[in-house]
Amino acid sequence: DKHGQGHTHGHGHGHVEKPKSILNACASAVVNFLLMFGLCCAYGMIMFNDDWNRQHRALGVKMTLMTAMLMGLLLSYTSEIAVAIGGTDLNPVVFLGGFAETISADIAGQLSLVYPQAAGRRLSDERFLHAMSRCLGATGTVTSTDFCEGQHYDDNPSHCDEYHEQLRATMIFTVTVSSAALGLIFFCLGRFKWTRYVSYVPTSIMEAFLSCVGYKVFKYALKFCKYDPKQFIPAACIGVPLYFMKAMHIGNPAVVIPLMLLLPLGVFYFYIFVVSGSDLDYARKDKLMFPAME
Repeated sequence: DKHGQGHTHGHGHGHVEKPKSILNACASAVVNFLLMFGLCCAYGMIMFNDDWNRQHRALGVKMTLMTAMLMGLLLSYTSEIAVAIGGTDLNPVVFLGGFAETISADIAGQLSLVYPQAAGRRLSDERFLHAMSRCLGATGTVTSTDFCEGQHYDDNPSHCDEYHEQLRATMIFTVTVSSAALGLIFFCLGRFKWTRYVSYVPTSIMEAFLSCVGYKVFKYALKFCKYDPKQFIPAACIGVPLYFMKAMHIGNPAVVIPLMLLLPLGVFYFYIFVVSGSDLDYARKDKLMFPAME
């Protein structure tokens, strides 16, 4: 019965398997790379979100990209799911950012360096709320403390160098161990079918956890934008429509996603080099771009 066979093949929803195409595979790979690369860049900055640790953000980006590559290749060869996409996840990165803050404060204490956030996490949240009030039109400034930079570095050169070396080595070890532990946990969840116990967890707990992560991501995003409306408003005008276009399946993702990601980038560079007649150094001084990473 052709009708019955077609119905079974389409799982009752009218979907049919598309013929294999190298062009579709390459387009999917480009889209996946663009999304994963952008996410890994953001993850590296979240991992080292304090300004005095910004020299390690390139290290964070490298570690997340390497994790995405290894897990992507591993899943593509071993997973029984044809569309499995492995990579770095946001939730562990948020916790790794907290680890970095705790580790850096501890290392600074061991080296007798006065750490800027010694007053605790509450002070950081108060600064965030104060900066939010600036975005809404309130007056005042947000002060920042130099740590191992400028005069503070000139006064403690050897201790500051030792601080960054220890922080780099400790975070590499921390990311390696935590990634291995998480990988083992997820393997056991799938291998021994432990995911069925999730049904015993109240949904309110999961919603509260996700809300906490969302708050921290929102805070990091505004912090990286220096709480400047002319930076985060254009970003929202691009990101929000892109999300709804993806969620509502508007257009071909192989066209929509690269276009929404690359077109604003091209417009930005056109404005910098052609309209304003300046260069990237000017953009960095005007806080339109991040400092150059080594």
